[in-house]
Amino acid sequence: MAAALSVVLLVLLRSSWSSGCEPVGPEGHGWSYHDLHAWNSVEGSQCGQISKQQSPIDLTRGRCGASDAQPPHVALNSNWWPVVVSNDGRTLKIDFDCFGAVDGLASPMMLFFPGAQSDRQVSKEDLRYELAEVHFHWGGKGRKGSEHAIEGQRFDAEAHFKFKHVTYSLTSYYQVRLTEGALYAVGVPLIAGAGERFNLVSDTGFPTFGLEDTMSQVRRYNTGFNMTINVAELKTLFDRVLQNVYKYTGSLTTPPCTLKLPWLVSAEPTYIKPEFLAELRKLRDEKGSIIKHNVRPLQKKTLGGQSCLNEGFFSLGNFGTPVGGAALLVLLIARCQGCGLAPPEGLPWNYRDFQHWESLDGSFCGEQEEQQSPIDLYGEECDEDDSYQPRIKQNSKTWDVTVTNNGRTLKLMFDCDNQVASNEAHGPLTLYSDVGMEHEGLDYDLAEMHFHWGEDDQHGSEHALKGNKFPAEAHLKFKHRSHAGVAFHVAKLTEGAVHALGIPLISDDRGGSDIKFPTLRLEKKMKKVRKFRSSFRMKVKVKELKRLLDKVLDKVYKYIGSLTTPPCTLGLPWLVSAKPVKVKSSFLDELRKLKDETGQQIKRNYRDLQQHTDELELCRHDD
Repeated sequence: MAAALSVVLLVLLRSSWSSGCEPVGPEGHGWSYHDLHAWNSVEGSQCGQISKQQSPIDLTRGRCGASDAQPPHVALNSNWWPVVVSNDGRTLKIDFDCFGAVDGLASPMMLFFPGAQSDRQVSKEDLRYELAEVHFHWGGKGRKGSEHAIEGQRFDAEAHFKFKHVTYSLTSYYQVRLTEGALYAVGVPLIAGAGERFNLVSDTGFPTFGLEDTMSQVRRYNTGFNMTINVAELKTLFDRVLQNVYKYTGSLTTPPCTLKLPWLVSAEPTYIKPEFLAELRKLRDEKGSIIKHNVRPLQKKTLGGQSCLNEGFFSLGNFGTPVGGAALLVLLIARCQGCGLAPPEGLPWNYRDFQHWESLDGSFCGEQEEQQSPIDLYGEECDEDDSYQPRIKQNSKTWDVTVTNNGRTLKLMFDCDNQVASNEAHGPLTLYSDVGMEHEGLDYDLAEMHFHWGEDDQHGSEHALKGNKFPAEAHLKFKHRSHAGVAFHVAKLTEGAVHALGIPLISDDRGGSDIKFPTLRLEKKMKKVRKFRSSFRMKVKVKELKRLLDKVLDKVYKYIGSLTTPPCTLGLPWLVSAKPVKVKSSFLDELRKLKDETGQQIKRNYRDLQQHTDELELCRHDD
């Protein structure tokens, strides 16, 4: 029953589970545990180089210096994550990066370090790593199977977690491992049995995700399956093991034995189900032989003489957990990777209780009413000498986009994967606009597009045009170049970091507009995201959006307002199309079928009109 609760098993075809993961040919890896000397001749191998920097080693209890006592942290990006479980003929692997970004996130869990550390090879502000893989080492019956020893003592098995640096988010783990400084390793020695038997700190044990019941599917070489795991169970493990760890700089323990690999190794073993260990010992290699002992012998001590023991480490909780200022800064740095994902319980605000928006942490929704959005737009054309000329530039032919239902709207996220165009733009389109800008550059890269709609065609747009409302409205959010690399859901908290473009939408069966909104064929795909927190990835043709914006920017209102959803960040430059744009009625129908976290259809997701701002102008831009 416990396994059923923690594991959702999705057994697929072999071609499906292997996609995106390390390729293993029919002949195997080209190395084995039977001939360790041959490791030196593997292409690109560092296994015979600098013997005093090789792993694994016997870890001794020299205490770290005060300058080294910097606690690593783990934090969850997602509670559930799809993984690939496979037998590569050398070990059992659980791969976390085979599917690319999931819900706009590159990894379910982050490991990061807030302070300086003498043995690290990179600067402290870059010490952020994403979970990429876990695999196991074990011995045969009567033989110890941990790779590391602690004060000369070996254990039944060892789990190795590999985290890759965030700059390699879009690169698969098996490619990243060839690069020095790209990985961080965490080793967890394992003992078969119950926690209380060994007087361990915690009797929660190592999370096996029910694999002892399903591992029979991967007993043969080069077999595997997909499953979804509860990553929160791994966080529970790390909350404990990071309190008391050895740390040193070594290498990978398998070819190519890449050097300068930072290691954290739990100073205390964790118990694991005997059934799990028994199933590991039934796995077979490419020759059909049982994998009995996949352990590299202990190597010489690392340069510098000693590993050191850090005690009293601690771990932070999920993003969104209230923490102090310094910790919050670290959390925000970590959150800059990937896109914001709605929490399982839903966003802390809705469209039924607008007064509650004002009481949310960091909210500006009740401040400076004259600068809140949306508003009723009206006014005369700008003076002839007005030099304002917004324009749009295309940076790429296509762009990868994450489409998601966050329970409040349909979002298209353009900045989830840290994509960079050939001209170094961080979005498929760049808006050049000086609305509200007194200094710095005028260039903003497209980061997000979302929609607002009503139950019928009478209402739905947020802005009104001379008192008229429309069935829906598209909001395109552009992020200032000074915030390149910062996720939109973080950048939007900063005044001046975002530029908004609103496009009122009218059903194509009503006529009245010669401009058509490109739906990117979403009306045929939106059923994939009808459920709350569902998402998918797609590649869009950027020229369709470019054509739209070229026409829309001919005639726009411009003003300074706010975000129309919490936290209602002020000082937001707005451009709003001075006339509605046609959209397929089938697209509007599909929007109205989306559901929130309670399973209810999202019938109305627009904020009421706010008071007018001081200055409104209708400006025409003629090419």
